[in-house]
Amino acid sequence: MENRNSWTTLEGGVPCAAPRSHYTLKAGEKNGFTFIPGFASTMEEADTLHHYFFNADMIAVELEKVKENWKKYCTQYSVICPDKEVSSIVSIWNPYQCKATFDWYYLRQMNRIHIIL
Repeated sequence: MENRNSWTTLEGGVPCAAPRSHYTLKAGEKNGFTFIPGFASTMEEADTLHHYFFNADMIAVELEKVKENWKKYCTQYSVICPDKEVSSIVSIWNPYQCKATFDWYYLRQMNRIHIIL
């Protein structure tokens, strides 16, 4: 698989990643790859991020930070009720949706150019 970035530029709006890769395995062969979308304000910043995340150890470190951040955010309050689905919606999905909506709104209001890695 070729190691390259598309360097897609977006001004405002809400980005959507649509990766496409050609990957062939021989019978019994195992392999893997990691897709990491990201934002940067400049090509230089995008290149720096690309090189940082090219290291699998750095990916693992940053993923743990993201997991911990979401764990703290989604455990601020919880609801326990007889209907487990309602408990899940209120305790997990509502905070998640609120944060995702706020983050996208904030990015849109910044109206700056982002480069998708």
